[in-house]
Amino acid sequence: MALDTNNVKQFVSISAVVAGGMVAFCMAGETEQSFPDGVSVRIESVQIGGPFSYAAEAQVKNPVHPDGLVSLWRPFDNFSFTPKPDDRSLYVWFRISSIYEFWDALLVDEDGQIERKFCFDAIGGRVSSASKIVGFRFSSYPRSQKSMQLRLVRGGEWQKQGRKPDELEFVILNPSPVSSPVPPPPPSCLSGEIDGTLITLAGLDTGIEKPDPNGGNRTTSRIRFTASDTDNPSRIWGLRMLDLADSLGNSLDDYRVSNVARFPDSGQLELWLHSPLWLSGNRWTLTAEFVRLDELPASQKARVTDLPVDPVERGTRHKKKRHFEIRAEEFPDAPVLATYYTACDQPGKILRLALELDKVPEGLHCGILEVKDDTGKVTRRVFGSNNIKVDPLEKWEAPRYLIDIPGASKTVEMTFGIQKIQRLIFRSDAVMSNDPFPSRPRP
Repeated sequence: MALDTNNVKQFVSISAVVAGGMVAFCMAGETEQSFPDGVSVRIESVQIGGPFSYAAEAQVKNPVHPDGLVSLWRPFDNFSFTPKPDDRSLYVWFRISSIYEFWDALLVDEDGQIERKFCFDAIGGRVSSASKIVGFRFSSYPRSQKSMQLRLVRGGEWQKQGRKPDELEFVILNPSPVSSPVPPPPPSCLSGEIDGTLITLAGLDTGIEKPDPNGGNRTTSRIRFTASDTDNPSRIWGLRMLDLADSLGNSLDDYRVSNVARFPDSGQLELWLHSPLWLSGNRWTLTAEFVRLDELPASQKARVTDLPVDPVERGTRHKKKRHFEIRAEEFPDAPVLATYYTACDQPGKILRLALELDKVPEGLHCGILEVKDDTGKVTRRVFGSNNIKVDPLEKWEAPRYLIDIPGASKTVEMTFGIQKIQRLIFRSDAVMSNDPFPSRPRP
């Protein structure tokens, strides 16, 4: 689908070199539009990499909130942002004459695929009594296409009032589209074997539209794996991590499986991404990490007993943290370092423990197999997360679990499984799909 440029302000762009050797989109002509109620939006910069800075007002005198609240006199800091030196993401920076609203940004390619960044993905800060800087980072965008449509959508309180969100549209011309990858991408690789199990990339589909609760549709992508093990059909594998990168420099490295995704009995695992996979003739590389979910041998299990359960200390934000090591017989020189504390409690009913695996040796996976309290009762409520995202520009950090145990528990015993991560690399072109997004009945 070609971009509709009718009634849309276009920016004539030329390439320029900024600090760090990054290419920036320098725009000429109209760069500002307004919503019907007078809120103005100006694009300050569209660039690859950084840095970006903006000089703020010296001070503000009693700005009045719409609810009638009055803030104190205070100076505003100059806004600046510096990404990593090798960051090749697309950054779009807006100056908006409204400080009490939230905004989403939609990037649309020539095929009509939509990448949506929500307000909580935004970077920015207030730079005057009536305006703020808002920036959006697109680590993946259609690098090979000559033009991109950018929509800024009003959200937040606007949507809570049941009003249709307003949006402004801009067209950005890419001054240096990448026509082909250098060096050429390696050939397709659609299958790999681990411990006698053949795992195949059965599909890499994009362009599937999903209704967006904020209005309109958004583009999703689907990844399908199949697993077959004729020698040991009871062996169960799970996907713990997936990195995606294409041959033009795009990446979806912020995608992680929140819980280990288990292959169902059918042998086909289906994953949905909230981002499109750009086409344009490039090839995607998927690096997938798998772990076993069936019964592990005793040498890969570790039991830690008599871990005290502390009550929550009222009136303080500081938790009493306890540290311990997890050591499996098969990996005696590779202990896992862990920390736990009582996160919250309902006296006499439920205690919730927060367990963080602070240091897991490279190439190993550690997961909870069983938790018992001092009465021998086995808890079934363990909420697992492979990783915690602490910074949108950083890799994901330590695994974390939340564990609910009976409120009268004094100690707990935890059994862990430690095993080697099995890594496979797949390469394939994405395919535009006409399949509908599967509807799920309300519970």
